[in-house]
Amino acid sequence: MHHNREVNPPMSVTDQALIDEARGWLRDAGDGAPTTKASLACAAKELGISFNRAWAIYYGRVERLWAVEYLSMKARAEAGKARRIARLKAEIARLETLDAAITARLDAAAVPSLGAVEAEPAAAAPAQGAGAALTGRGVLR
Repeated sequence: MHHNREVNPPMSVTDQALIDEARGWLRDAGDGAPTTKASLACAAKELGISFNRAWAIYYGRVERLWAVEYLSMKARAEAGKARRIARLKAEIARLETLDAAITARLDAAAVPSLGAVEAEPAAAAPAQGAGAALTGRGVLR
């Protein structure tokens, strides 16, 4: 289909707030990259635009985004955000499981030793004048 750009121009977004929103998507999508260039390359790939277009948007060199470009970037940004959230939730669940296992092991190891100290309070304190001495590391001998 042939478009006469003067009669039927493609829709574009010129609102600065929407362009700033796209800039935010670039920041979010490239977060974690070691350099700005690497961040923009990663973000451009995730958002489905060229590196040059990502650079121009990021540095405020664009006056408009085409509506189809804006909508595509928005959909890809939301999908990327959902993937990152799912990955972080999985990492949190893994760490909570690991924490619970470590806590259970520590509790299991601590309970018998606490019981032994309570059962034999005299063994915990050295007899006075019995020749007990501390070594350089605080160990009784």
